[in-house]
Amino acid sequence: MNRAIFKEWFDFKFVPQVHDHLKSQGLPEKAVLLIDNAPSHPNESLLRSDDGNIFVKYFPPNVTALVQPMDQGVISSTKRIYKSNLLQKYIDEGNDLTCFSKSFSMLDAIYEISTAWDTVKPSILKNSWKKLMPFITNEDDDIHGFTAFSENEIAIELTKLANQVHDGEEVNEENIREWFDCDSCEPGFEMLSSDEIVSSVGVQPEEREESENEEDVDAAASKKISHGAALNHLESLLDYRESEENSLLSDKLILRRLRTISIKRKMPQKSKRHY
Repeated sequence: MNRAIFKEWFDFKFVPQVHDHLKSQGLPEKAVLLIDNAPSHPNESLLRSDDGNIFVKYFPPNVTALVQPMDQGVISSTKRIYKSNLLQKYIDEGNDLTCFSKSFSMLDAIYEISTAWDTVKPSILKNSWKKLMPFITNEDDDIHGFTAFSENEIAIELTKLANQVHDGEEVNEENIREWFDCDSCEPGFEMLSSDEIVSSVGVQPEEREESENEEDVDAAASKKISHGAALNHLESLLDYRESEENSLLSDKLILRRLRTISIKRKMPQKSKRHY
């Protein structure tokens, strides 16, 4: 994260989506984004919608962990769900640790984080505002809730999962808790230049420009799949899931929806009639 990326996200993602959400709910299109004043965030005067109704306010220094809503159980719950799903994915795919770490990409991580975020309970989000708004009440006061289970229960279940993995027989509940908290002191950001980011993945800055064009051409050529081929693969995958007794209905519905969309795209557009 850096200032330029954050501003682009605010202008082209956050503001339009907030406008759309408020409009859909019949609410005034006004909002304040409360965040910590991290070095990767630009000056708050730059973070304002064109109409001035959606803007950013930074917390005072040294109070983020005490009052910032995301620090009141939201981030920790998301991380626990993410790490639990990661362990489950590792077990389900039957890979050893080396193969899993090599095949697990940044895109995989983004999908897993998205899934984890969608699983966070609304009650956790509501309770996260209690330190700023003490008058908020909720019948579910478990702000550290995790799909209705306590942290101890989660650790127990994940220990059982880990013990099923090769070389995981010695994992205990304390190891799982340490894993959950291993990044609790991380600031969540690091100021890096483009060359430092490139260097961190093993590509020297001077080599980047020379190979950039070749890689783009090769990648585009190798990854290009025709619409018909993609539809055939989708049909095969759907047939396979339909034949499996333990297939989830939700999975098959998603595949059917994708097939319908693909078929519609393949169909020629009918010419409009003129009267």
